[in-house]
Amino acid sequence: MGQMKKQAIDLEQATIDRNMAALFGLTEEEGRNLQYHFDDEMGTNGEVLRTFVTFDSSNAPEVLKKIKGMDASNTVYFDPEEFYSRRHSRKAVIW
Repeated sequence: MGQMKKQAIDLEQATIDRNMAALFGLTEEEGRNLQYHFDDEMGTNGEVLRTFVTFDSSNAPEVLKKIKGMDASNTVYFDPEEFYSRRHSRKAVIW
């Protein structure tokens, strides 16, 4: 992989990390170190009903406690359009 391509990927990941941290009410540093995965819940017709983010239980408990809207299974649910637009936004995002 070329150096410029790697820099572009790193910049995109930094943007995602920053936006995800803001989305969850965390600092950028907390967001960078957070372990999670996200997926979509699909309807019977193949439509995306909602997007969910599940946080790994190995994350620091004090960070998990800060996450807005998290349920007992360490999951937060979002409107898919809102989630993906915020996750990739290059604008300064304040929620």
